[in-house]
Amino acid sequence: MATSTTPLSDDERTALLRNFVKDPDSLESQLSHLIYSTGMHPAVPADPTRWNVHVETHGDVRLLVWVRPKNKKLVAIPYDPGLDPWFPNLLEVLRLKRYHPVYVNQLVHAFGTRSGILGLTPRSLRHDYCFRAVGKHGVVIARELTGTTTDVLMGYARRQISLGLAPV
Repeated sequence: MATSTTPLSDDERTALLRNFVKDPDSLESQLSHLIYSTGMHPAVPADPTRWNVHVETHGDVRLLVWVRPKNKKLVAIPYDPGLDPWFPNLLEVLRLKRYHPVYVNQLVHAFGTRSGILGLTPRSLRHDYCFRAVGKHGVVIARELTGTTTDVLMGYARRQISLGLAPV
């Protein structure tokens, strides 16, 4: 289970991805997939109007954009085409019926249980996203992709080194 210093295991990540494909239409699956793919804080999908969630197109590049609740900074990440089949509809549903972040947490937890990952939370998905972003892009780019501070991301980098997942 992902924590602030440990990502999801390969088996947990595989189970999630398999269940995103197997169950693409449920609210639980879509919210979990959105947070897994973006590292979004659960307050953002709970109230997408307040946090200005939208897709921008710049030439051939599509970006998913929102305001990060913790520091009110704009986050813009490459739009995951895997969200295309359902994201526009999900965004409309979320705008019409605002949810409490605790309810978002419960939905993600329920999806995790169905996927065989007990204790899955939006926070564990966010930590896994940050861990993967640092591993793939390095701290500087991951800072832009996550809206997280360099100090926090350095913790992920140190953990990757200690797990033997990053070059020293």
